[in-house]
Amino acid sequence: MEGNFGPTEQVLWPVSVFSGIVMCKIVYELTGQISLLYFNKCYNKLNKSQKIEWNNRGFSTFHAIVAAAVSFYLLVLSDTFKDGNPDVLVVHNKSILSDAMFGVSLGYFLSDLAMILWLFPSLGGKEYANFASWALHLCNASLPDQRQRTDLHTHGFVFRNNNSLCKSKMVSGSCWSEEL
Repeated sequence: MEGNFGPTEQVLWPVSVFSGIVMCKIVYELTGQISLLYFNKCYNKLNKSQKIEWNNRGFSTFHAIVAAAVSFYLLVLSDTFKDGNPDVLVVHNKSILSDAMFGVSLGYFLSDLAMILWLFPSLGGKEYANFASWALHLCNASLPDQRQRTDLHTHGFVFRNNNSLCKSKMVSGSCWSEEL
């Protein structure tokens, strides 16, 4: 890990990526436990593939909430992305928190990618395999440069949420609306 990484990033990035992966595993398991506790009738009616999909959505939702909260803090409450220097683009600003959140998000994307590939084709099919190869390419190309890191997170978010529409077919027809 040389190149554009300073001594802080050399520790921060691997730790934050690993933390993102661990976060996904913990939230995945908690989603299953909470679903059994509060939505027992409906959760038990789901087949194994649908339960995996539901739990996967749990850590996707958790990541979205955490990323939104950190983004709100960084953009609104902190001074990290204030337009103070007209010679430097705002997207080139960074902090330990923004780098750590990017690492956690990268860990989330890698966890999601691993589930897509491990459970292929039951968790998505060909469009998800295309997403996996696209995500790997962007991860490889984007790490050294701050601007490209911003693009990776933005494009990953848009692509992932567009594919969620395709995934919603898996849980449709269940009785979630009855329980809620």
